[in-house]
Amino acid sequence: MSAMRRCLLVSAVALSAACVMASTAEAKATPRFTKQIAAPGERVGVVFERGIENYLAPLEVYLVATKDEPFIRVRSDRRLTRVGTLGRRGEILRPATVVFRVPRVEHGSYTLAVFFVGSATGRWANAVPGLWRDSQLGPRLVLRVSR
Repeated sequence: MSAMRRCLLVSAVALSAACVMASTAEAKATPRFTKQIAAPGERVGVVFERGIENYLAPLEVYLVATKDEPFIRVRSDRRLTRVGTLGRRGEILRPATVVFRVPRVEHGSYTLAVFFVGSATGRWANAVPGLWRDSQLGPRLVLRVSR
């Protein structure tokens, strides 16, 4: 195989992989906080836009310390603080905002856990695990709770 054909083949494979990765990222509902810093008692929103229609309601929205988030496996974990619910069971979701008052929690960095029931598994799962660590999406998924 000539060097030119190999180069074209490698380029085609890379482009295909990039398209698949982009469509996967776009398929996810990527929420964002309306503020990056807030004190307990302040109102903050969690905006759900493009991609939300890929989930059936309800979505349960929780606040969790970034230091604890990697270890959260179930929605009954005591380190989660429920801040809202989006939709009713079986409903197709549309872009929306969940507004909540920041609960009395220790000051520090917090992110979201958004649980939904998988249509194939019938089990609750976190739709956004670790997404706050993403270099592009992460900054809008972190809320610093101040005193």
